[in-house]
Parts: sequence; structure tokens; C-alpha cells
Amino acid sequence: MENTPNNSEVSPEKISENTIRRFGAEAIYMARLEEGDQKESPEKKQAENFLKRHGKLFSLFAKDSSLNFKPSEDANTFAFNAKKLEVQVPLNWFASEKYNENELQFANYHELAHFIDMRKNPEAYLANFERMQEKSNELARAYCRKHKPEASLDAVKEFYHKELHTLYNCLDDIYVNNLVTQRNHYFDYGDGKGSIETLYEKLNFKEPDLTEQPLHRQMVFALLRDEMVGRTFGKSQVSSEVQERLSKKILGQSLRERVNNELKPKQGILADPAERYEKIRAYIEPKYLELLEMALEQNQNKDKQDQNKEEQNQSGQNRDGQGGPQSKQTSNFDPFNDESKSQSPEFFDDGEPRDEIIKEILGSLREEAEKEKMSPEERAKYDAGKRRKEFDEEHGITEKMREEAEGLKSEIEVARKEMRKFWRRLIGKSIEYRMKKVDHQRRGHLNVNDYIKKYPEVIEAERKGELRNLEVYSRNELEHVVINQPETIDISLLIDCSGSMSDVGKIQAAKRTAALLMYSIRDFNEEIEMTRNQTHSKLRANTEVIAFGDDYDEIKSFERNNKNSFNDANIVKSLPQINSNRGGTDDATPLNAILNNISTEEKDRIKSKKLKKIVFEITDGVPNDPEETATCIKRLSDEGVLTIGFQIGNVNNWEQKTFEEIWNKNTNINKYGIYVGNDINSLPKSLMTALSGALQNIII
Repeated sequence: MENTPNNSEVSPEKISENTIRRFGAEAIYMARLEEGDQKESPEKKQAENFLKRHGKLFSLFAKDSSLNFKPSEDANTFAFNAKKLEVQVPLNWFASEKYNENELQFANYHELAHFIDMRKNPEAYLANFERMQEKSNELARAYCRKHKPEASLDAVKEFYHKELHTLYNCLDDIYVNNLVTQRNHYFDYGDGKGSIETLYEKLNFKEPDLTEQPLHRQMVFALLRDEMVGRTFGKSQVSSEVQERLSKKILGQSLRERVNNELKPKQGILADPAERYEKIRAYIEPKYLELLEMALEQNQNKDKQDQNKEEQNQSGQNRDGQGGPQSKQTSNFDPFNDESKSQSPEFFDDGEPRDEIIKEILGSLREEAEKEKMSPEERAKYDAGKRRKEFDEEHGITEKMREEAEGLKSEIEVARKEMRKFWRRLIGKSIEYRMKKVDHQRRGHLNVNDYIKKYPEVIEAERKGELRNLEVYSRNELEHVVINQPETIDISLLIDCSGSMSDVGKIQAAKRTAALLMYSIRDFNEEIEMTRNQTHSKLRANTEVIAFGDDYDEIKSFERNNKNSFNDANIVKSLPQINSNRGGTDDATPLNAILNNISTEEKDRIKSKKLKKIVFEITDGVPNDPEETATCIKRLSDEGVLTIGFQIGNVNNWEQKTFEEIWNKNTNINKYGIYVGNDINSLPKSLMTALSGALQNIII
């Protein structure tokens, strides 16, 4: 298979020469397309019509009805998206008039057959990738030790890797082409078989003379060419060294016979790629590598002869052409910069640019095979873990962050379930119905007024025996009552991260409380979302977390964009930032910031009960400026903001008394300062109890 260049590398006038002819195992790659409408074009219409005609047959061929086929402007060749089970057909295939519909159809089947083969045993493919890499490295080191070439070791490795790809790509294609003809007999005879031959003719496989090619490539080109077009255009002509290896029998079979008997699929049976590769390594690869080394030796000898000839010319010798006999050398074969100008078959890809992409597909197929062996419970757990890993990578969440978040979620699980019950009771209480009398019904209680008005109809219905159709009854039905409701609840959690919070128990209790609040509000939004058809509520609750000390930081912002993924990521990333490294206890500054950030519009919404704002503060001592803190709380209260503080830890009488004066001095009945003290493990429950009380009278 030839490597298809990027669109940016192909000029419009060259598209017809470079599109369809380039396909093979490495052309099946993971499509990475951006969502969006494709431009209307003749190629797109042609592709869509093509897929309408053949898409179901392609799915039937692959024995996978879940496959979808989609024309694509971005894919250069046939593309398979393993996650979406989507096959993208490149529009540039249809930009050329050189290839007819049968040839395009076979190209698609050819690629699907590669997919079927990979799906049979992705482990074998992956192992062969690794083995080719190891083998090419081994061969390159041996070559460099022996010849000390001017090229770098990496360049020599790349050369050997490419040549090994040539061998396996060719033999893989012999297998998949036979798989196509076995599963779709249209291509086994007549016009269908003829379309394969014409396609390979256009790929420059027509000419039988392969002697201009390097010896090892002669061998694999001959095997493929004779398989595809040998009967029509004659058997391949190869060098004597190649013919000897193709014909020599080992254990009763020649190399050609082994390919025919052991490397093709049996009717109705998919061969295991692992077995095929094992046979290739045992019988074919050694001969191929032997011819490769001979080709390299020929190249070395040719270089020496060219050098001697140049020296002789410079010294005036051999002007009559007498310099001794020169053996025929393979033309245009530069092993480390192969740009042969001969008409060689345009089939093979160097492999390297697509190796990693192919490995992704193989990894996906291997993953699916492993999941098939799992129980439903194991599969669900595996999928959840995979989704979480992908989520964390997308949002920059480290393993340590995730581990801490999952640990806290485990600790708050019971309390979170209790809060979820509260949310359901709260929402259920807010869904109200009332009985409503509905007239003009066919069943129910007789409505005298309707009966009198429709008396002529009653007489006529009685005569016809159609009394059941009379709409002269009334009955009571439940009617959903829409109630006025708040639209937004904003909850700010301020956490004291001063040095006095360094006690592990305090900071851990603060983390559990923050996690419980954030995850519970997320649960609340989920419950609201599930009942919007009944409640017609616009309500959404939001949380922010602020860590304060000498200064303050908003470590989690309000989730204004309503994207759960964004909010979940922020929750996880905020928890490690709750620590005790911020020095003093300046809570007045963040409280003032909250107050100053309330816009005029928000003040109006608070007064009209469309917005409910709540501020919770967790602290363990006395603030830097108690009087300023008390003033802030009073001003927030005057604006309709509910502000509640929690004092935790082993505090002295003065500290507790100061806390009471700050939070409860100006209140009458309700206490907005809650002393938790040494029972710091009760902090999460205390805060959620306060939250429940604040929300229990809201109407959703």
C-alpha cells in the first residue's frame, strides 16, 4: 500500500493520480474529525449515492450491522472510527474519473477485510508490530557494524522497518483479497473479477517484468501480482536468485505453494493472524531477508564499481571502455533514500506514519475482546473507570487529585444519600395538584344543563342507539398547579485556611464538608432536571468555595455554564487547595467581596425571591478584625443574604464568646453562629442541617 499524502501536499491536478490507488492495511486509521456540516459538492453527492447503494452490503460483509458509513472531506483514505463504529469514506476518492464503481466497491471491501482480520486477533497484530520493530533494530545494528554506512543508525532502522512492512503488507493483502472474493462471490468471476484486475492494472501491476526491482521486493511483488493479475497478464518475471527461492521445496512445498495452501482463508473459516504470522516468520521471512541482504550487497558493489570507474576516468584509464565486465545491478535502489524512478507497483506504504494510529485501533479491538469476557458488573466497572480516566485527562486532573476526591466521596456517601432523600421530599412537596371539574364528557355525572341544551341530539341519539357518544356528562380531574418559584440558589462556602487550622482533623472535616456541599448541590440539580416536566422549574443551585487566611482565593467558581463535566472537574480540583498555609484569619475581605459583587439586578431578584443567596463560613477561632466581620455579616443580612458561621475545634471561652457576639448579637430568634467545638466530625452534618432549614420553605 502506498502512503496517501495529506490534502495540503496534493495539488488539485494530481488528485486523480493519487487518490484511490493508495490503500491497504495501514490506510485503516482512527478518524479524528471535527463536527460540522460538510460542503455540498458533486463528490459528496456521488459518495452519498454510492453508500446508499452499497452501505448495507458493506455491513453485511463485515457482519456488523452497527457500522455506519459517512462521506468525509477530511479523511484521505478509508477511515474507521472505532468509538463511533463509523466508517468514513474519503470524498477525494470520488474526485477521480479514473476508477469505476466496481473498483471503488472492491477498495471498500478490501479495507473492511483488513478490519475483519484485525478484529479476529488484535493481539497478534500488536505483537507483530513490536516484533517488526525489534527485528528492524537488530538488523540495522548488524548492518552498521559490518558496513559503517554514512547514514545514521536511525535511518538504517527506518529502512529495515519499511522493508519488513512491505513483506507483511503484501502477504496480508493476499489474505484479505481472497477473503473478499470468498464473502462476495461477485468479485470471484466475470465483471467483478475483471474489476479487480483493472484496478491492479491501474496500480501498475500489469507489467510482468519485475527484474528492475530490488531482489526482496521482486519476491513479494511477484507473489501478489501473480495472485491478482497473473492469469490475465502472465506470470511475473524475476531474477534467477528470486526464482530459485520461490520454487525451492522445503518439507514438500515451495514458497508459492505455502502461500497458496497456508496463507489464504479457508472457505467459511477466518484464519487466526497469529498462525499466519508464525508461518511467515518460519518459511518466508528468512528468504525475504536473505534476498534483502543480497540487494544491499549488490548496492555496495555497485557503489564500489562506480567509485573505481570515476577514479579510472580521472586518471585517464579505461578510455576505450575496457574496465572489465560489470554485472547487471538493480537500478535506482538507494536503501536509505529510495526514490526509484521506475514504474513500480504503487501498493506499499512505509508504515511508520500510520503505525501509532493502527495501534490505537488494534488496542480498541483488543479492549472490546477483553470486555466480551467480563460479566455485566465487571464491564460496567471497567467502562466507568475508563470514562473517568478520559475525563481526568481532558480536564487536567492528576491521579493524586482523583484519589483524594474519591476518598472524600466515600467518607460522605451516607450523608449524601440522606441529603438526596431530602431533595426528593422537597421537590415532591412542591408538585401540587387540585381537582378540576371538566364538562362535555362522554362519561361521568350527568350535567343537567348540557342535557337540556342538547336535548334534540339526545332524542336523535336514542333513536339511533348512539347514546354512548353524547357529551353531556361532567367529571373531576386532577390539574397540575404551577406555583411561583425561585430561579437560582447561590451558595458560597468560606473556609478558614489559616495556620490554626493545621490540625489534620480540622482541615479534613472542612474538606469533607466542602465535598458534601458541592456534591449534594450537584445531586439537587440532577433531581430538579428529572422533574422539570412536572415542576416547570427554572431553578438551579450553584456553589462556590473560597479559601481565606491573610488573603483569599476562589478555589471553585459558580457553575454558570450549566455543564456538569465542567463543574465536576472544578470540584475535584478544588479539594486539594483546602489546606492550612494562608497565615491569619481575615474573613472580612472575602465577605466584603461577596457583598460588593451583588449587582443591582441581583438585589432586585433577591427581593422578588427569584434569587436566594446563602453564605456559609467555617472557622476555628477569632478573625483579625471581629468588628469588621460583624459589620459585613450585618450588611449581607440587610441585602437578604443568609449568612451562617460554624466554629470548630478546641477554643477558649473568649474565642467562643467573640464568635457569639459576631454572629448572634444582632439576631433575635434565629442563631446564625453555630458552635461545633471539638466534635468536628459532626461539621458536615451541621452544615447540611442548616442548609436543609434554609431551603425547606422554598417553593420549587
